[in-house]
Amino acid sequence: MEMALAFPILLGLVLGTINLAILLNNNITVAAAARDATRVVTATANIDEGITAAQKSLDVGLIGGGESSINIYLTSSSLVSEITYNVPILIPGFAKLLGGNITDTMVSMKYNSSTYVERAVFEPPPPSPYCGDWYNCSGGGWWW
Repeated sequence: MEMALAFPILLGLVLGTINLAILLNNNITVAAAARDATRVVTATANIDEGITAAQKSLDVGLIGGGESSINIYLTSSSLVSEITYNVPILIPGFAKLLGGNITDTMVSMKYNSSTYVERAVFEPPPPSPYCGDWYNCSGGGWWW
């Protein structure tokens, strides 16, 4: 009789602990992926490479098989990478503890990472003043 009363409570505590551990792991992974994307785009000035780096980080670290979206954009003075990941919930009603509705089956995590960048890094370079008909702009020159 006591086991019939204690078992559901014990099971809820165990599953809640597991679900919380998964959520914390995924939160750390999403934050790291956003930072990786920002770092790669800042270093390479290529947004596609940043999206690829973020997706690789998400593929390696995420648990639970949710859906993710990666958005990287340039503002007037900073580069922002924004990752949203939907994590499935194991226990009905657990989302209510995290600020959602009691009927939610997913929790949405969103993380932004931004850094200041020079706008000129993402713009094509101006033409060289030394380019002309007599000079091959793709390489070499009298000063090399």
